[in-house]
Amino acid sequence: MKKNIYKPSDKTLLKRISENIIALRKKKDISQEELADASNINRTYMGNIERCETNPSILKLKQISEVLNVDILELFKTKR
Repeated sequence: MKKNIYKPSDKTLLKRISENIIALRKKKDISQEELADASNINRTYMGNIERCETNPSILKLKQISEVLNVDILELFKTKR
């Protein structure tokens, strides 16, 4: 399978989203599998999101943010 090649700035954004999803998921004390199931997202695809191996659609991010009970903008925030 051909992997997508992202520009450094794209990879930075995907990494930020990934880190925020992981942190919020852990804060809610739910597994990656539980988040995937509750978000109606394939478990493998969720793993790809968390490993920055895919570019999730805005609608997938909306599904994830709803399960995490946060505004979708929380997924894009830079850690301070």
